[in-house]
Amino acid sequence: MANPKLSSPQIDQIQLLILNWRAKPFNWDLLVDRIDAELDINITRQSLSGGYTRIVSAYQAKKIEFKSSPSKSAGGGSEPSSNSEAIIDTLKAEKDNLWSFIKIINDKSNSNPQLKHLLQEVAAELRKGKK
Repeated sequence: MANPKLSSPQIDQIQLLILNWRAKPFNWDLLVDRIDAELDINITRQSLSGGYTRIVSAYQAKKIEFKSSPSKSAGGGSEPSSNSEAIIDTLKAEKDNLWSFIKIINDKSNSNPQLKHLLQEVAAELRKGKK
């Protein structure tokens, strides 16, 4: 059976699961098991690691957090500051990915008048929503 495509809320749940992971060991297989057990989502590690940049960013940030902090056993807790740093790193990576995406779309719109018009309409709607 093919793995389901994850929705944005499911990706958010998985990111939160990763960010709240408190104890070593931490690896893709254990993450997949916990996603299945806690979120009732059946997905492979290959799908997670190959198709979802937000999940990969959160995973990598958590791996870095564990490498840079003292050993945490199954009963140990995580320092709030290191968890906050992992969240900040993940959000920065997401922001960088989004800016790259926006830049590519903007560059493409310069040679496509219909796309440029559509982007201007979207920008106008966003400005209206902020008022």
